[in-house]
This record gives sequence, structure tokens and C-alpha cells, in this order.
Amino acid sequence: MKRLVIAGLPCPADAWLDFLDEDTSDSDTTRVISMGEIFAKTESSDPRELSSYVQDEIARFRPDSIVCHGIGVPLTLLGMWRLRRHEGAKYNPRITIFNGAFRKVSLLQAREPLWIQLLPARQLAKHAEMAGGKVDLHLKEQMYKIRALYRTIILHRATEKISQVLGLDSFARIPRGERFRLDVQVIASSNDPFLPLDTMEKLASDLKAKRFVVTEYGHFPYSGDEATILPAIHSFEKAQVC
Repeated sequence: MKRLVIAGLPCPADAWLDFLDEDTSDSDTTRVISMGEIFAKTESSDPRELSSYVQDEIARFRPDSIVCHGIGVPLTLLGMWRLRRHEGAKYNPRITIFNGAFRKVSLLQAREPLWIQLLPARQLAKHAEMAGGKVDLHLKEQMYKIRALYRTIILHRATEKISQVLGLDSFARIPRGERFRLDVQVIASSNDPFLPLDTMEKLASDLKAKRFVVTEYGHFPYSGDEATILPAIHSFEKAQVC
């Protein structure tokens, strides 16, 4: 079983490897792509370029299972849909999604993009640590890219809201058709301080998720109950999905 983790901000790869109890030297079975790596390997903060890097790494590593969290969720979905356009539905990894937004998210409820624009890096890191997160210290050098990425997200959410009001919501919809259908489970947190539960309910509905699990892990899965979360990942990886 090969597993690829697309970690959210501000998590270092080691936080996920420790949580999954994986030997960091065994890169043949589990690989973690942190946002620090993605920013270091790409030239801009454009989500299309960032997701293109994720797409290339998925195509190269060919994992049986993908786990994604936070900003890693939209980058994984965009990367997989682009890969499906090229390859069709032959390659079909299991995808476990932890709390992360994709569409129809209120900036009044999910305020992280606004905080990233307004607060200094040290205060953002403190907020993450207080919520149980671990901080990749190398991200301090990438703050200009992080802020630019979230300005794009703010603009997208604002225009998405206008499109919805004008009845133009189809422009932001999830691609349909068998070739774009993914085998997904969503493991949502009911006590996330950054993202409301109904956001994950909408995402699970949009993606027609095979499983929807609600538990408590705050915002960071590795700060939650391993005895609940890890079996949910493993059982979905091994399950027969129709």
C-alpha cells in the first residue's frame, strides 16, 4: 500500500509521518508533500500551478491512497481531476479528506484567509499551535506566497458569492461524469475552530463521498484520537468500494 499525504498549512511532513507511525526513511510506501515543499518547487502562488505540482507528484508516485488536509484538499482535487482528463478513470486511488474547503465557504465563518492577510507570521504560528497544530518553520520564508495564495482564495470566494447571487453558480461547479468521479471518504471535525462542520457536509455531498465520518480533532487530524482516526483511514484503504 503506497500512501501520499498532501498536508495543509502550516504542517511539516514529520507531523504526519509521526502520526501515521511511519519510518521517515521508508519513502517507498509513504510520502508526505508539505506546503513548504510545494512553494519551494513552484514559481508562483497561483493555485493552478500549485495543483499542477501535486498532479505531477501523484502521477509519479502512483499512490494507492491519498490523504489530504486543509489547503491540500483543493490542490489534491484539482490535481486529480486534471489527471483524469489526461488518463481517464483507470487510475483510481482512495482519497481521504480531512477538514479543508473547496467551494461555497463563507469568509465570515471560515476566516483563516482574512487572518493570514492581517496577522504577523508569529501570531499565525501561535494560533496554529494553540489549536494543536505543528508549524513548519521554513514557511516563514514563504509568507509572501502564502498571503498571495489566500488573496486569490478571498477573491474566488467573493466572486463565487456574486455568481451564486446572479444564478451563475455553474461556473464554479465540480466536474461531472464517470471519468471525474473519485472514491472519497470525508473525515470531518465537529470542533474545528477555523472551519464549520456544514462546509464539510457540503463537500461530502458535492463529491458523493462513499463515507462521511464525524469526529473531534480540532483542525489538525494528528492532534485528534489516533484510535479513531487511523482505523478510519486504514479501513477505507482496504475496503471494497462500489
